[in-house]
Amino acid sequence: MSTIQSHMAAVNSHTSALHSVEGNLSGINEAGTDDQTTVSGNAKAHEAISEAAATVKELSTNLSALSDSFKSIAAGFESADQSATQSLHAQIL
Repeated sequence: MSTIQSHMAAVNSHTSALHSVEGNLSGINEAGTDDQTTVSGNAKAHEAISEAAATVKELSTNLSALSDSFKSIAAGFESADQSATQSLHAQIL
């Protein structure tokens, strides 16, 4: 007889890895900018640095949300699996 089984350990492992990456991204410091010189291109460099920092922050936020979504979806599947298992056992008995 087959068993209906969720794999929350696998979900926890993957979401933990996502949180680890998110933490690493959050730990990246924004590059410093040179406001004292008037080198041509400084404005574009400042813009690129700001865009990169915003992208890292957005990516970090999205990874955290993705991890939370995985956990929520997995919990739903686990609940459905338990209900299906109980229903099948009731039919068999």
